[in-house]
Amino acid sequence: MMQLLLAAALVAPASAATNKTRPVLLTSFAANSWSHNYASGSFNQTVVGPVVVDAGRLSVSQESPLADGRSTRVVLDYAAGAAGGVWSLQPFFGERVCYIYPLPAAGPQQHETFAMALSDIWCPQGAEANVPCMPAYEQSAYEGEGTIDGKPCSLWGVHVHEPPKTIEDIVFCVAESGALLSVNLTFNGLQTLRFGNPPKDHVYNTTAISHNVFSNLSTAPPASAFAKPSSGCVDLRPIKEGSDDHDGQLEEDGQLVNHPDRIARIDAAARTAGWRAGPNPNFDGLTVLEASASLGLKLGRERGSQAWSLPLPSAEHRAGRGEVEGAADPPVAFDAREKWADQCSSIATIRNQGACGSW
Repeated sequence: MMQLLLAAALVAPASAATNKTRPVLLTSFAANSWSHNYASGSFNQTVVGPVVVDAGRLSVSQESPLADGRSTRVVLDYAAGAAGGVWSLQPFFGERVCYIYPLPAAGPQQHETFAMALSDIWCPQGAEANVPCMPAYEQSAYEGEGTIDGKPCSLWGVHVHEPPKTIEDIVFCVAESGALLSVNLTFNGLQTLRFGNPPKDHVYNTTAISHNVFSNLSTAPPASAFAKPSSGCVDLRPIKEGSDDHDGQLEEDGQLVNHPDRIARIDAAARTAGWRAGPNPNFDGLTVLEASASLGLKLGRERGSQAWSLPLPSAEHRAGRGEVEGAADPPVAFDAREKWADQCSSIATIRNQGACGSW
């Protein structure tokens, strides 16, 4: 991989092509992504894995291989309305579980739009720079020719040297088709972060280095990269006001967790799956909405917004699950402490987190 980076650094004289037209970047592609990012006081991380981007779908798919040969996959779907969300498929022992989350909100390391997600793939360390990485491409100047993964590309650079405050270099390696093959970024300068209670400005001298290479790039993203299980995904997206489930969810939120009618209703549904439901003294006196805080859900939501549900799978639903091949019916009784005690001793330790969720 270092050879690829060095190859891009070998710049041919630009004198004969100073009027070269900057290619328009392709926003639909599939590639093997290799990214090494360093930020002082933050992290030093290398990420490898296939990435697929489809502007027509407004979707991004990223797969990350694990050391044991398995992999995780996350699909960010920015389609309008209820169709959008984050589809997360994660291995869990011999299974592959699926969850659907709301799209990320604005904030550090978040990207609430397709354009932001794409920019984060191309240049994940761009947020560290004074000049945002990808917008800088539109201001870049031609610097010569190079190659990445055996493919020729033109080099486009942005250089801001204002010592001692800022030293910034960004070089884009772009194929004639508009495919972005690599981005190299180095930055050293003063960064102002605002945090604390009350919030105050904190100034740091920050160094950021980012090398991002996209090899075996194809301009035809496969639809299979965005395929989601037809069943078996737990949908954790908010129930919007006006939906069929909204009024029922509001009624459920205000009911006591251990209300006899609620326990009876859940127990009747659980019996079809071979399980039983009963009251839990930890939730005595708490409504469903109040108890939800311990699951990481936001308490005190505004009217018609953050209503959440975790549906109990029916027998038909379980039979049609696609994430476990040949899955048998669940046992009548199951104790994780007995099943995995030899692999994870801490599983037998039960701690009360109170109202401490993960929101």
